[in-house]
Amino acid sequence: MEICILWTPGHANIQGNDEADLLAKQAAEEATQLLPKNNIITLQDVKQGAHKSVMQKWQRRWELSDTGRDLFDITPNVKNIPIFDFPSKEIFSILIQLRTGYTTLNYYKQRTGQDTTDLCSCGIKETQQHYLTECPNYERVIEKKCTSKLQRKLEYARSTHAPC
Repeated sequence: MEICILWTPGHANIQGNDEADLLAKQAAEEATQLLPKNNIITLQDVKQGAHKSVMQKWQRRWELSDTGRDLFDITPNVKNIPIFDFPSKEIFSILIQLRTGYTTLNYYKQRTGQDTTDLCSCGIKETQQHYLTECPNYERVIEKKCTSKLQRKLEYARSTHAPC
């Protein structure tokens, strides 16, 4: 039986890897400077460190990405992306479409070449903001479809988002 050990550059050419290595080396150096009684590392410490690292990488990717810019304008920080519990898949789908900008509203249809106008039937540009808060044509439709729980969540969404 012959055993051969080879080095494989497993992280070569991976964006952000050099930065991650540098941060790991800095953390290791800081750990050696701690007093011996403070060197106890629990499983919870490891989980928190891993979570923090993942969140930082996710944030960097979110900031540098070319996709999802409509949602980025609304929610630039990945920590603040809310997770909602909706009464139905249909309502969840509608709200995600409104948050991301990928909707059946004329503003999106015109941007993607599906329609020639971006105007609502009331004559104003038919954006998510217009649909949710301004258009008298949609007010009754929204009231009928929304439960009181969803209405509270839409109020939260309206109060925390920049104009579309």
